[in-house]
Amino acid sequence: MQLRETESVSSTSSSWISTELLELRIADENEIDFFINYRVRSDKDTAEKLCYRLLACQPPATVFWDKKDLKPGAPWCEGFTRGLKNSTYMLALISREAVSKIKSLQEGKQDNVLLEYELAVDRLEKDPHFILPIHVGEYTTPATLTKFKDFNPHNYPNHKSGSCQHRTIRETMSRLFAIQGIPLDPQDLQPCVDRIMGILDRGYQPPAAVAPADQDNPATTDAPAQSPHEAVASDKPKEPLKLVVGGSSDGDNAQATSTDTPSSGCCTVS
Repeated sequence: MQLRETESVSSTSSSWISTELLELRIADENEIDFFINYRVRSDKDTAEKLCYRLLACQPPATVFWDKKDLKPGAPWCEGFTRGLKNSTYMLALISREAVSKIKSLQEGKQDNVLLEYELAVDRLEKDPHFILPIHVGEYTTPATLTKFKDFNPHNYPNHKSGSCQHRTIRETMSRLFAIQGIPLDPQDLQPCVDRIMGILDRGYQPPAAVAPADQDNPATTDAPAQSPHEAVASDKPKEPLKLVVGGSSDGDNAQATSTDTPSSGCCTVS
């Protein structure tokens, strides 16, 4: 693989990753595994966490994510279209906020997230497994997770957007919702990451659960318990990670900064 450049990532991004993991290399564009589609306004933190989780897997995935790949001054539409075309799968982060703007989109108007849905649905004709819908849940209270449930295509306009003249918005969303998706808990991404990586079929092994402490052994009973997700965060790769970052946004170029902290305790799922 020919490397084009090495890029350092700000220490404010995904702080659980070690310094060595932040020495990420840009891979050739024709080696992209996943294109991350998301709405910047509502889901940029979740998209960033998902990106770095996928990069930390063994073997690592290559990811197209707009915050790192779309170059300043370059045509953004051309950049993400090329990334979408050269990716094996599109991870469509579908949340309540992500689709709310599409519901009220007027005829002939354009929305960047919808545009990527439209392009991806077009590709289904020759690549029926291209789209992987990721249904992002929402915490309505600190302990209550509400799953994404808005799958009724009749909630979307029955007219055409300004970016697709051969299919209505409702028809695009109907095709998208007909695909079996993967639920995502924004405070516990690892189960979703395990399912995504399993699709690549590259010998990925989900992190093993930590065995309970031996109550008869004082050396183990005093040791603090470590969650499987914390164990993943501290693992170091055996080879440099490959990163092609670009993805789907809605024109918001605000810098995304977040940490990927595993959830603790129990929550109610509704």
